[in-house]
This record gives sequence, structure tokens and C-alpha cells, in this order.
Amino acid sequence: AGFNFSLILGQMLTVLVVYCWFLEITKDKYSALLGSTTFGLSQIRMHYFVHIHTFILQWFMLATYFIWKFRKTTKVRYLYFAGALVVVQFWESPLPVFWTFGVAAILLFRGFNELKRLWRHVIVIGFMILLMTLPLINVYYGVSKEFNYQRSIRDAAHFSMGVNDLWGTYLSPGLYLLSAISIAFLVRKRIRIASTRGGLAEMKWIWGLTLLGFVMALGPGLKIYGSTFKIFDKIFIPMPYGIFYYLIPGFGALRTPSRWMILFALGLSLVIAIAFSRLKTKFRNIVFLVALAIAIFGGARVSEAQKMPTREEYPKVYLWLKDQHGKVVLELPIYTAGTDNKYVAEMYRMLYSLEHKKTLVNGYSGFYPPEWQELAKKL
Repeated sequence: AGFNFSLILGQMLTVLVVYCWFLEITKDKYSALLGSTTFGLSQIRMHYFVHIHTFILQWFMLATYFIWKFRKTTKVRYLYFAGALVVVQFWESPLPVFWTFGVAAILLFRGFNELKRLWRHVIVIGFMILLMTLPLINVYYGVSKEFNYQRSIRDAAHFSMGVNDLWGTYLSPGLYLLSAISIAFLVRKRIRIASTRGGLAEMKWIWGLTLLGFVMALGPGLKIYGSTFKIFDKIFIPMPYGIFYYLIPGFGALRTPSRWMILFALGLSLVIAIAFSRLKTKFRNIVFLVALAIAIFGGARVSEAQKMPTREEYPKVYLWLKDQHGKVVLELPIYTAGTDNKYVAEMYRMLYSLEHKKTLVNGYSGFYPPEWQELAKKL
């Protein structure tokens, strides 16, 4: 119930923030609705509904919105709002914090002199973020030090996106089709991605956002169909992610570069919203309905739901176990991640442990302490 509540609320709030942001950019509610719906239902986004920390993105979206507001107005209070939301996002999940700084670098690239003028505020905001995230940073560092644990560059390469994933894992018919139509429309009309509507400054940053997401998702080296692409079977093509891995603190803890594709989808959705806001025709409402239908029916759904048993359906042995002596339980056979999907039994065992309330040796996770791994091997 907690997971489902967070999942549904996270989708609603994320898309709502995107809608409000797009509305302020385009000054057109239909354009904002089209862009936010396309993003919210894209396969790129819906692919992560099982990774709830990559799905609940309202804090990241709000932080980037306030950074955009600062770029537009130069009012320093928006930087403070963004800083506070970065803290909230860090406690939710650290990865989108890196996304926030990436988008900020693009948005504020031409406003660097303004940041220099406000350097005292920037230092205060940076100190505030560091102070309020320090407890979590300390925990992450402690775990890494205790287990001598770090994601290797090979891990990052393994979990990177291959070029083929564009038409595979991340195939988003609605997003791709509407993006292609929007770009063709903008090019044909010779409308640069810039605008004076509503006082909006030029928007080359949208292309920067889209490109950032795509390039970073490729990880440290270009690959296709699961293998590193090499020129003459010898020379691999390095990507910027590899440089950031060694230079930026915390990058070594990130496992899945492919998740940067979220920024790619966000950028394309904004292109769609802007293109439709520039459409001037008496058939505009019809075009909107057709485009919205493409976004919805060309979008993705929750592909699979795991039915969880009610307390009345728990195996009776766990009700019996609840009243037995002892504080630790080991269930055999013990399962680790594998292709046979027997591993899912560990998820149910964790659920049942809420009934007997004893410490469970088994578990279902993406990280295992080395001592636990050795125990599982011996068993």
C-alpha cells in the first residue's frame, strides 16, 4: 500500500510540476498539457516505475524549475528555493541531484557573471546543502569504507545505455513521433528555439538539456547491442561520463548511467510543447486532440503488477513462528539474484517477517554486504 501510494502520488505530482513549468514557458495550457502528458507516459519514464526512487521526481522538477526562474528573473530567492529542494531530493535519492546540477550548468552557463555578483548567496546555499545532507553523506561514506565498496567503471559501462536501446528498452512511439513532427515544424517555419513570447529568453538550453541526457546515458564508452563499439575492432569511443566518473565526487557510487535518459525525454517533451504553442491554424483544436491521442496511445503502461498476499493468506507457519523462541530466522534454500526468478521468494519472506517480527538473514536487495554474500555461497 505504501509503495502504490508513493508510485501514484509521485506520477501525479511529477507531471503536475512539469505541466506548470511548461505552462509558464509556453503561456498555453494545451501545449503544456500535451508536453507533460507525453513525458509522463513515455516509455523512458514508465520504464522506471519499478525503481521508485527514479520515478518520484517532483522534487527534482521543482528544483530545476526554480533554477529556470532565477535564470529568467535573476531573483536570488529562487536559488534558495532550489537549494532547499536539492536537499529534499538528496534524502529521496541522490542521482537526480546530479541531474539538477547538470541542468543548472546548462541553464546558468550564460548567467555566470550574475552568479559571480551573488557569490555570497551561492556560498550560503552551498553550505546549507552540505550541512543538511551531511548525515546521509556520512552514512554512504561509512558503508563504502566499511565494505571497501565502490561501483567500478566497468559497472558503469555495463549499466549504460546502448544506442540500440533507443528503439529497444526506451522505445517511446508517442514521444518520438511528436518530437519528429515538432522539430520538422520548427525547422520548416525557420523558427529558432528562441522566443519573445512572455518575455522568454532564447531557449538553446533545451537542446543542451536533451543532448546532456542522451550523452550521459551512454556511460563511459559508446556501445551497441550490449558490446562496446570499437573502430577497427580496436579503438573504443570514450564518452564524457568516464571523465566525470573520476573527477566528480559521488559519481563512483552511481550504478546506472542509462537513467540520465529521463533528461532526454524531458527535453523532447518541452520541444513538443513549444512547437504546438507556435501552431497557428483554425484546426488547432483538432490537431491538439490527435496529438494528445498519439501521446496517450503511443505511451507506456504499467506492464506488470505483483499480487501481494493479504495477512489472511500468509502461510500458517509464520503465524506459528511468531510465538517461538529466538530472534533470528534463516529460511532455506536461500536465493540470490538470477535469471530463474526464484529470487522473488525472498521478497515474500521479507513481507512475512513483518508478521513474525524476527530478524531475517534472507533478503531482497540490490546491494549485499560481502559477509552476507559469503554466507549465501556456503549455504
